[in-house]
Amino acid sequence: MDAIRQLNANENHALYEKESVVVRMLSLIVIVAMRRAQPMYTCLDAYFATAPAFLYAASYLMDDGKPWVHLITRAKSNYVAYLIDGQKKKKTFKLFSLFKHQDWFETAPHPLHPERIVHFYWEDLYWGALGLKIRFVWVTDQEHRFILMSSDQSLPALEILKIYALRFKIEAAFYVLKHVVGAFCYRFWSKLLVSPTDKTSISLSWTKDNPMAVNLLKKLEVIERFVNLAIIAQGILSYFALVKTRLVWKIHHRSSWLRTYSSNLPSEETVQRACQANILWGASSMLLVWIKNQYKLKSEQKKSIKVPKNATLEHFLLS
Repeated sequence: MDAIRQLNANENHALYEKESVVVRMLSLIVIVAMRRAQPMYTCLDAYFATAPAFLYAASYLMDDGKPWVHLITRAKSNYVAYLIDGQKKKKTFKLFSLFKHQDWFETAPHPLHPERIVHFYWEDLYWGALGLKIRFVWVTDQEHRFILMSSDQSLPALEILKIYALRFKIEAAFYVLKHVVGAFCYRFWSKLLVSPTDKTSISLSWTKDNPMAVNLLKKLEVIERFVNLAIIAQGILSYFALVKTRLVWKIHHRSSWLRTYSSNLPSEETVQRACQANILWGASSMLLVWIKNQYKLKSEQKKSIKVPKNATLEHFLLS
């Protein structure tokens, strides 16, 4: 956060005075690009399709005048754009209205799925109150229709679609990390952290002499380690899916009712279920062996025990 505030302090624009989620995200991306000395494309969802996001990405330039970060995102369905004619007048129109003109669209194979055909149309338009020039790409992919936005007007339309399509691989990985591995199921609560229902805030001086700040940093470090270990576990599941494909399907076939597979390559969730089934089989077999050994041991002990005559039922009845 200190790096973000320092980066935003260098700009006097009123846009950066409020640290919104959009500005924080773009700040992190700009910091990564500048520290790695490598320009980047960042692909975000429609939540970040805002004028502050595009303006922030265009505010930090390299020595050659090009921005460090180009933003690609999806436009919302109610967005409008406009052309500027010779008299500098705005002619606004709804972006989604262009889907009515399918004769304008080009046809090409999907950049990631060549078996699918997509129809697309692109145009550079002015958008937002600040008049930002954005490249818009209208895409019809089977029954899906959506509009993409790119701050780089030199990027071809199919490349924009390819970059945005690659984003869903990250979404799938995040889904596995959250729902299969449980990377965000940590419960390391601390009194130092403010409850979400508590509107008060704690101001700390971030120095080594402040024990409260040191303990809070340790708390955050524990959370980061937990998430990092979960990411490593997800990598191991992916490794098993790639290297032990036949073994995973063999175990999964014995432990489930699934008989038709949608893909030759098992997913991380399939590998996780196969590992759980294998562990349960191993534990159950060990438990069965232990029960048999205990039963055998008790049987031998019963045979070796000599019951005294005065402890029998016959002796009790006759006495």
